[in-house]
Amino acid sequence: MVHRYRPPGLIGLPALLIPIALASLVLTPAAPARAASTATLVRTIATSDWRPRSPDPSGITYWPNAPDRAPGEPGSLVVTDGEVDEMSIWAGANVFQSSLTGNLQRTYNVTPYTREAVGIDIAVNPVTEHFFISDDGQKMIHEFDVGDDRVFTPSQDFVRSFSTTAFGNGDPEGLTLDPTGVLYTVDGAGQEVYITNPGPGGIFGDGNDTTTRFDVARYGVGDPEGIDFSPSGTLFIIDRKNDAIFEVTTGGALMQSIDLRAIVPDVMNPGDLTFAPSSSGSGQLNLYVVERGVDNNQDPNENDGRIYELALGTAPPPSGNQLGNPGFESDANGDGYPDVWSTNAIFTRSSSAAQAGAYSGRFAGASESSATIKQTVSNLSAGTTYTFSGWVNIPPTSDTFVFKFRVKWLNANNSAIRTDTVADIRGHTGGAWVQRTSSLVAPAGTVRAQVLLVASKLSATIYVDEVLFGP
Repeated sequence: MVHRYRPPGLIGLPALLIPIALASLVLTPAAPARAASTATLVRTIATSDWRPRSPDPSGITYWPNAPDRAPGEPGSLVVTDGEVDEMSIWAGANVFQSSLTGNLQRTYNVTPYTREAVGIDIAVNPVTEHFFISDDGQKMIHEFDVGDDRVFTPSQDFVRSFSTTAFGNGDPEGLTLDPTGVLYTVDGAGQEVYITNPGPGGIFGDGNDTTTRFDVARYGVGDPEGIDFSPSGTLFIIDRKNDAIFEVTTGGALMQSIDLRAIVPDVMNPGDLTFAPSSSGSGQLNLYVVERGVDNNQDPNENDGRIYELALGTAPPPSGNQLGNPGFESDANGDGYPDVWSTNAIFTRSSSAAQAGAYSGRFAGASESSATIKQTVSNLSAGTTYTFSGWVNIPPTSDTFVFKFRVKWLNANNSAIRTDTVADIRGHTGGAWVQRTSSLVAPAGTVRAQVLLVASKLSATIYVDEVLFGP
């Protein structure tokens, strides 16, 4: 039976701003790095001590509505182990449900569907809960509908499997879903993040998916293994090669990096991460990181899996331009599309004209083409005044078209609150660069915004450059 996936809610977590940094990596960010703050180790959970054991925890997520909870208690951690079934200590479980303090509550066996359960996330709304488990061996994602009983029974709850190679990800590791039901997966070998929208039917793998991607290798990420959508609307990615965590916007702009070795000096092979309430019951959101330790291919008798609970300090919000790649200078994979911005066939990076630097963005329309190029900016505050500035150059043409700079304000559910138009241009600029600026006050409920470059009914060329958005 084909089940329809329903877009989730905010997984029961408050929409808090959690800017952190403990950066020791030397990087060139595509967006302003956040000011340094503290990150401390709160608790270490030895998954190697569980019965059954989890020697190689690979994926982790937070399940707010998990069974075996007393009334009023927070939810549970759910951990996948992609290697345990290959070992002599295998005892029939490769998914583990634990309290926030590390007490094992339940175990599950999903080996009929996957023997390489490397990543996990759960999408929650008031009606249903779906587990998504990635498999880097089969290069698939397996979907399970927990159902009305709120009990995970794999043999009864299985919905479907869908291929990640169908949208280009040949090494699917960690995964996460945002509050609107959009799927983010990391490609460990390709050092990329794939963003897959299931389309109006809400079914992944039915041919109606649309996928974009952005590269994270340019920030020094060597082996992205895990990813989680943060309550502040950004993505946290764990890099196994460098033992580091990177925070990026959903458009791919770097916000900050965190050196795990500065927090856990002997960290080895971190696998995934998730936001969940503090185990102390304080109500604070902490970050839980799974670590595999020694690989079973090196030592078939190893058993050293861990979960680290990290408390993340806060820092002032970033200032200046909050857009990544504002001058369209970066194209790390050489595909012709400027990094960080959304893609469309008629919008490319161009060296034909530039207001500053060597490149600009170019709309090259034919037969009344239309395109909206956008980038999402997170961590915004309602009532704050933000400045928008952008340059445009339109060579002489008799074409009748419309070009707009716009800002769409979004709430915590990614619903539009209001859209402001900064510029509405319907004729050429004589081949000269002109600037359009505006001061905009974020409306009530604002959490993030989309900066939009909109061309409609275009059969000509439009250049844009040096786009700025910030307080």
